[in-house]
Amino acid sequence: AKVKPRPLPPCRAHAQETLKLFCVDCSEAICQLCTVLSHKDYKYEDFTDTAGKAKGAINALLAEAAPKIGDLKTADQQAHDQKANLDKNVAETVDKIKRKAEKTRRQFIALVNQQESELLDHVNTVSKTRAKEFSVAIEEIETATVALESAAEFGRNIVEHGSEFEIMAVSGEVNDRLNKLLQMELADISMELPAKAFVAFEDNKTSATITFRLGEVRAGSGFHTARLTTLGTTGRLGPTSLGTHYRGQDHEGLVQLKDGIQYFTVPDTGQYRIEAAGAAAGWGSTG
Repeated sequence: AKVKPRPLPPCRAHAQETLKLFCVDCSEAICQLCTVLSHKDYKYEDFTDTAGKAKGAINALLAEAAPKIGDLKTADQQAHDQKANLDKNVAETVDKIKRKAEKTRRQFIALVNQQESELLDHVNTVSKTRAKEFSVAIEEIETATVALESAAEFGRNIVEHGSEFEIMAVSGEVNDRLNKLLQMELADISMELPAKAFVAFEDNKTSATITFRLGEVRAGSGFHTARLTTLGTTGRLGPTSLGTHYRGQDHEGLVQLKDGIQYFTVPDTGQYRIEAAGAAAGWGSTG
């Protein structure tokens, strides 16, 4: 059975006429009489054509929203994974601190206990601070995901089930909302999370003296070396996926890939040596 189109609403100025046209200059629906009276000499077009353009604009934004939602969900999962990594590193760090303290405690009971307390307090402070930062990042990602899904669902419903007049009534708001949400960059939220998940205990290997220290808690990234490659890709367009190329390396989780370009920010301040190699020249068939 065919669905009958909804009738167009009447003109507020001319109740006997329906709103079949759209005034481009005033951005409002008008009737035939309006074109010779209040909207004389104005630019107008068929309302169906205008509504079709609005529907097309919403559909184009919906097409962009789908992969963006997928990216947000992936970022959310990665943030949760890094939070779990933080908890694991904190637990391992606390364990190392306690074992080091127990080994030295027989000689310097009072001083060892004092430093152990200071170190554990430091780890606890880092843990609480980072946990809050992860909670904020996760909340931002989840909020953005819900907001974009909600806006996309509303846009999808108005496109699929709304009348042309209803589409025109909300098209500006829907477009503005989707555009605003689509402009959010994931890198702004998730770029620093891998570095924030790193916590480790650096053992003090110097000989024990009266003024000894058990060690230090490092809450940086643990980064030393990064070797960036083409990810097995040839040609001018660059790679499309990081895959598992950097798994187990210092810069795992620190590289972002967008439009074939790899983005990497050194997580710790320091002096680094950079070695770079360019692409080889091409070979012509005629020498």
